[in-house]
Amino acid sequence: MDPNLSISENRGPSQGEQGSGEGESKSDQKLKPQQLFSEIKRAITKATRHEFLTYEDVDPEIGSLVVSSLNQDAVVESIGPR
Repeated sequence: MDPNLSISENRGPSQGEQGSGEGESKSDQKLKPQQLFSEIKRAITKATRHEFLTYEDVDPEIGSLVVSSLNQDAVVESIGPR
């Protein structure tokens, strides 16, 4: 994993994301672990320069699980500094 990549466990869904339409407000929404993993992996694989990713309101257990999964993901691990 890129040593310059920082993942902080304090960001929620980005401004452009839509809710489920079931009365959830933006402040009530939380990404599920698989959604968070996929969003971060997509950001890492599409990055062309150093970026900081910050997510709010992520439970510590979920954040740890996502970080561990990213560390074990062959695609993410194969990406080095560009």
